Amino acid sequence: MKLEVKDLSFSYIKNHQTSFCLDHLSFSLEEGNIVAILGPNGSGKSTLLKCIQGIEIIQEGQVLLDTLDFLHLPSEERAKKMCYVPQNITFNESTVFDFVLLGRKPYLHWNVSENDLEKTQSILESFHLDSLALRLVSNLSGGERQRAAIARAMVQDGEVILLDEPTSNLDMKSQMEVIHFIKQITQQKKLVLVTMHDINLALRLAHQFMFIKHGKMVAFGTREIITPKLIEEVYETNVEMIEKDGKKWIIPEEEQ
Repeated sequence: MKLEVKDLSFSYIKNHQTSFCLDHLSFSLEEGNIVAILGPNGSGKSTLLKCIQGIEIIQEGQVLLDTLDFLHLPSEERAKKMCYVPQNITFNESTVFDFVLLGRKPYLHWNVSENDLEKTQSILESFHLDSLALRLVSNLSGGERQRAAIARAMVQDGEVILLDEPTSNLDMKSQMEVIHFIKQITQQKKLVLVTMHDINLALRLAHQFMFIKHGKMVAFGTREIITPKLIEEVYETNVEMIEKDGKKWIIPEEEQ
């Protein structure tokens, strides 16, 4: 499976003026990879995920899933192929089991099938949520809620998983747990696109990195592209990069 974004542009119109949020982005991604989308606040990271999913209507370009023109598929078919987990999720007073089961909505007709129940139970076990199945989602910790949200995306059976800031507002332990479960996704030949702020966390998670600024792509590639020069260009701040045990770490320099 291949995801191709071709010449994608999106703009907001406010007070009769056009403000470009994404400006002619093009890239190609393969299954089995985790791609971190990085950049400063307001660079268009979250908007890019929404445009790929079809939540926002693009002005130009195409999103192709293999040979399919994804954005022209019926919404139910899009939901079967691509799953989106927003940054801010509304957690109602449902149990964890029912919350995750809702990921099967694109497949549900009049009744929940045995297959839907089995898939939900299997995903709960994979994400170590089976012991919490009857707990209310609203009573879970932040890390447990995020795992439940990703589990609901997984039970949707899409080929592409879009995650918007899945580690934000989590403590260190919860962040590492979420990263562990995101890594598990690619073992099923899924493609994961994840927006992140923390470059060091992204380096622990992703196979490829996309840096965008002011709606334009600045760089795309494997971890070899990540240099102090690139970080300074994108974030307009001086950094030091160190390596330990073969891993890169980015350290911001203090302002003088």
